[in-house]
Amino acid sequence: MKPKKILSVLMAMLMALSLLPSLVFASEAQAVKLDGKLKIKGTASVGSVLRAEYKKVIPEGITDEDVTFQWSRKTGDELTEVGKEKTYTLVQEDMGNRIQLKITGNEELGFTGELKALSVEVVAEGETPAPDEDNEDDLTQQDVQIPEAAGEGASDADVDVQGDTQDTDIPEAGDDTQDTNIPEAGDDTQDANIPEAGGDTQDTNIPEASDDGTTGAAQDIPADTDNSAIQINNEETLNIPETTDADAPELTYSAEVSMDNSTGVLDFGSAEAGYTQLPGEQYVTITNTGTGDLNFTSVSPEHFMVQDITEPLKAGESVNVWVQPREGIPAGIYKDTITYTTEEGAQASFEADFTVNEAAQVTDGNGEDTNAPQDQQKTDPAPSVTPDVAAGTALTFDPVTAGYTELPAGKTVSFSNQAGTAEAQLKAVLDAGAQAAFTAAFSADTLAAGATESSVLTVQPVAGLTAGTYSGNVTVQVNGVDFATYPVSLTVNAPAAASLAADPASGSTLAFDSVKEGYAAAPDAKSVTVSNSGNAAANLTAVLDEAGQNAFTAALSQASIAGGESAILAVQPKMGLKAGTYTGQVSVLNDGNIVFTYTFSLTVAPADVFGLSVNPSIVDFGTVKAGYTEAPQAGTVTVKNEGNTTINLKQPIGGDFEVGALSAVTLAPGESATFTVRPKTGLAEGLFDQDIVVASDNSQTSVKAILTVAKAEVKLTGITKPSQITGLANGTKKSATALKLPETVVISTTNGKMKASVKWDVNGSSYDPDSTDAQTFTVKGTVTLPSGVTNPDQISTIVSAKVSVNGRSAVVADPSGNTIAGIDPNAAYTTATKITVTANGAGMNNTDPGTGDTRYIPASWKVLEERKWEQAPYSATFRMAKAGSYTMTVVFNQQKYDGSNWVNTGAQDAKQVNFNVSQADGQDLTPVANRTDANQKNAVRTGDNTPIMTFVIILVVAVICIIGVVVYRKKKK
Repeated sequence: MKPKKILSVLMAMLMALSLLPSLVFASEAQAVKLDGKLKIKGTASVGSVLRAEYKKVIPEGITDEDVTFQWSRKTGDELTEVGKEKTYTLVQEDMGNRIQLKITGNEELGFTGELKALSVEVVAEGETPAPDEDNEDDLTQQDVQIPEAAGEGASDADVDVQGDTQDTDIPEAGDDTQDTNIPEAGDDTQDANIPEAGGDTQDTNIPEASDDGTTGAAQDIPADTDNSAIQINNEETLNIPETTDADAPELTYSAEVSMDNSTGVLDFGSAEAGYTQLPGEQYVTITNTGTGDLNFTSVSPEHFMVQDITEPLKAGESVNVWVQPREGIPAGIYKDTITYTTEEGAQASFEADFTVNEAAQVTDGNGEDTNAPQDQQKTDPAPSVTPDVAAGTALTFDPVTAGYTELPAGKTVSFSNQAGTAEAQLKAVLDAGAQAAFTAAFSADTLAAGATESSVLTVQPVAGLTAGTYSGNVTVQVNGVDFATYPVSLTVNAPAAASLAADPASGSTLAFDSVKEGYAAAPDAKSVTVSNSGNAAANLTAVLDEAGQNAFTAALSQASIAGGESAILAVQPKMGLKAGTYTGQVSVLNDGNIVFTYTFSLTVAPADVFGLSVNPSIVDFGTVKAGYTEAPQAGTVTVKNEGNTTINLKQPIGGDFEVGALSAVTLAPGESATFTVRPKTGLAEGLFDQDIVVASDNSQTSVKAILTVAKAEVKLTGITKPSQITGLANGTKKSATALKLPETVVISTTNGKMKASVKWDVNGSSYDPDSTDAQTFTVKGTVTLPSGVTNPDQISTIVSAKVSVNGRSAVVADPSGNTIAGIDPNAAYTTATKITVTANGAGMNNTDPGTGDTRYIPASWKVLEERKWEQAPYSATFRMAKAGSYTMTVVFNQQKYDGSNWVNTGAQDAKQVNFNVSQADGQDLTPVANRTDANQKNAVRTGDNTPIMTFVIILVVAVICIIGVVVYRKKKK
């Protein structure tokens, strides 16, 4: 490259650098959107203070000043706003509900968006809230911690409204946990099988949940997939992914089986192997007992046919399905459990029973199985035995009486083998039941093939059988094979005897109703029925013991009763018995032997006695305040009949007391009735002491009712919240008086409105009197109730007042304050006089400026020529070389403070002063053109902070370079 070109490039670069005013790159401030997890700190119990916790809120470093607050009470699905301060103190109305905090970014401070957090259910003061096991709104994922100490001493940092439980090994959402298999919400986990909510997960098949509810790059699960969660020890939930319907309840899947019978089993009975006709089908009902639809899979049990459910079954709906055994099931007992299963994992089961018996073997006359295939039947010779009494015919003997000496005639069955082609071996076999009472034998054990004679089977009872019924079976075997079975039976009757029974049973105690002494008629007789079911007559007598003879009579309706007959035993008290209790025993004898015994009793009460008692005898309702609107709770009085006769009560009258109706009017001896007593409302101050009479026709008593009505008390019913205080000057002193907080507040009482003093906790407020910003804050105070005012309803006496203090007002400099000092229009100046002037700008003495303040700075001055000031001091010394009239003009620049620097606004103000200069005596000067000989020391400082010295150095370097190049070229030439 030629030297000229090099020089031109170098000069261009240096000139460009010298012309750069400043190398300042500023990025436009962007509003920051709130993100991350908001938490509520504090214990969820009445009286505790809740506040926001920003550990997991993005951006980091967010403070209370950067957001606005909204506290709401959540009752069911309804939200009620309860406060907008930085903190919220839980009150009694919050108990049993949850508290929601919503913070909204302060746009003026560069924040947008909002975050929400939800507490657990608020409990009573001093109680420990339960952990949040049903975080249905999922407004926040909070730490689960236990405070260091119970009560007020617990560290706020460790107390979490989700419940006072210890930190677990499961990482909190947002913690920097690296070595767990379960990623935290917000961590940059890449290789976890479960993505974090909002994390930068790349290698998982489960998409990330982004801010707008869509999923990340891994799209294996659609963005609109229902919200699912992995619950870990009921303490932390990892949402995978978020959905727009966070409040949707989780669906449940379950089913139940019901059927018509109460056993819960489908019993298809039994069939014989090889059956061709199926048992009838039976039905069961399947009901969807969950909240989600059920989709049933196909079911095919091994031994039964069932109906499939092909359509989805809605929640609460039912369907009937049939069940039937399959054909060709082999012999056996089947108790199968049949289960209907759904795609959702629900099951409904029931039992089905079916028995298949072995097929019965049917033989022909030759003993061959006729069920066997034809090609398997034998063709060998076989007997053909024929009985003269069909198999299965019962051989029943006539009844005999025990002790019989002559055996009953035997029962016979004749067997022939005339049509047989083989010999028949006959044998009679008695089963266990028949062996005890019968004998069985053939006249001939063998029948030849084709024989014309028969063999006779004789069955006969044995001797010496006792009373009873004997039965069994005799089985005839032909050639060792069961051929025919005959049931046999015999009844042996007991010998003739009476068989007595009584109603009621022997040993019973038969009590007569009580009577009063002097009774006019004997009580009705008590009777016993004695019956004879035997086969011989009974000879009866009735005998009273000695005690019974004194009070009772006893007689039988007849002395002798044959079999099937009955007699009545009647017992009756005697007349004229004195008061007392009488007992006696009556025995019934048969042929002199006692067979039944009965005890009889009678109470003879004394003559009528009347008497009443009350309990309690005094009902003291204590003391109430005059003007009471609700009477004390009613007392209950019990009235008892202490006499021995039934009475009728009269309704008591109360006077100043309300008396309830009697629970019963007619009272038998010993019975009771109740009534209530309660003071009437509106009774005046005083003592009320009254006897309430309780009476019948024959007697009376009374109960004393007492009530004291004391002087009325004044009860607190409410406190009026003080009005907001506004317009206070910036820097107002931090005191109740300076902040114009009221010394009293208006309270409402049962005696009307009145004033109560309040003590303000000014130091506890957030007010900073040194701040120049506008401030709005809340001051809490405690109300002191006036003497005589009570607070039985525990109404909170804590009040709060909202106070607003204005921000510092900008100090605007008045241009009339711009002055020129040191020059006097009336002074006598000569051409030899050195005149020194000083310019003073309005607001130049503002040493502690605030944003928006203005001032004026001297910029230039002019008499004949204009001179500029670059910095203070703003003064100049000059003399005029020529006599004449002159005008001094000073221009002032207006500047505004932007919070850190004074910046020129572009506005100016000019001030002038006229003065005269005369020729100095003895001065012989050559006249020159009009000019001022001025001495200006320093330049005036402006709002431009560009480092001038840097550019001066650059220009000097550039000039040296140019000179060097020129010298170099000259030497080269």
